[in-house]
Amino acid sequence: MKIRDVQAFPIAFPLETPARDATGVWDSWNTVIVKVIAEDGTAGYGEIGPIHGGGLPIFTAMVEHKLRHLVVGESVFDRERLYEKMLGRGTSSYALGRKGAIVSAVAGIDIALWDLAGKLLGQPVYRLLGGKVHEKIPAYASGFFGKEGRPLTPDECADEAKSYADQGFQGVKMKVGFGRKQDLANLETVRNALGPELGIMVDANQSYSYHDVVKIAHELEAFDLTFLEEPLPIDDLDAMADLVKAVA
Repeated sequence: MKIRDVQAFPIAFPLETPARDATGVWDSWNTVIVKVIAEDGTAGYGEIGPIHGGGLPIFTAMVEHKLRHLVVGESVFDRERLYEKMLGRGTSSYALGRKGAIVSAVAGIDIALWDLAGKLLGQPVYRLLGGKVHEKIPAYASGFFGKEGRPLTPDECADEAKSYADQGFQGVKMKVGFGRKQDLANLETVRNALGPELGIMVDANQSYSYHDVVKIAHELEAFDLTFLEEPLPIDDLDAMADLVKAVA
């Protein structure tokens, strides 16, 4: 089964109040929906996002003008080869590199190809990925995006955490990266609000320096965190490895 077309649909969802994390402030939730269409008309869908800072036209153009022609006419099922092809192996797209925005754009098409393959084969994607391991998995709530363009106060964090617990979530993921004092105060109130049983995860959005995260990591142990997400730039693998050794 061949790929007939690839389309990109930029979407911006206006927010009632500006949100914030460690990367900045935004007033809309932006994403690009990618649609890959097979020759029989079956379509698979992927997503690139969230995208902040006016990036919608960039990702849309990458999909439609740089990557589309590399996969149209190819087999729907050649996902691994097409992934490498889109990232520049043997093609002119090598000029865009193999990191950053181009990887996100390629991922949107790759997700759509998985969805499309599942539909054509009449199988859920988890079976294509190796099969079911668990009957159920616990869900956590991700939020704490600030209010009116500012970080949440400790009391606001506690109220939001309790609202998720009341809905039955087994844990919450908070935003950090607003400074050591603010981060620790927010975490303390949330742990007190949730008690010791529910999980707490934190996402720094790559905002810490290596030295800052080494210092704060030991203080975070008091809150029994499930994980610390993106403390450092995601492509700085050496620093990540050093961090693991430093806090182990």
